[in-house]
Amino acid sequence: MMVTQPELYVTQLDLLLGRFEADLDTLGHRIRKEVIIPACKKHDLSFYSRSGDFYFAKGKATCGSVSDPFHDKLSDAALETVRPILKLLNMETSHGQYLGYKVASWTRRRARATP
Repeated sequence: MMVTQPELYVTQLDLLLGRFEADLDTLGHRIRKEVIIPACKKHDLSFYSRSGDFYFAKGKATCGSVSDPFHDKLSDAALETVRPILKLLNMETSHGQYLGYKVASWTRRRARATP
């Protein structure tokens, strides 16, 4: 059976999108390891990524964006660290999808429980 040109392009696009998603997953893992965890350890923060949202937290104070109403409860030093990280995480990777969705949560509590 002969493959038509449109079917060929559909197959090529599927392969490209699959690679793109895999690359984003890898990038999310690296960002968590190289950026999120060190920032959280430095400022005693946790990072949550779930249900289409991502944010830093310390106690009841959270910071998901610079316009977050709770961001003023974080220290100036912590805000200075998380603002550029949030700018990175808020980059749109496709329509309605953000890089921050690809970064797994990390909590201080989980870190203390892990040897």
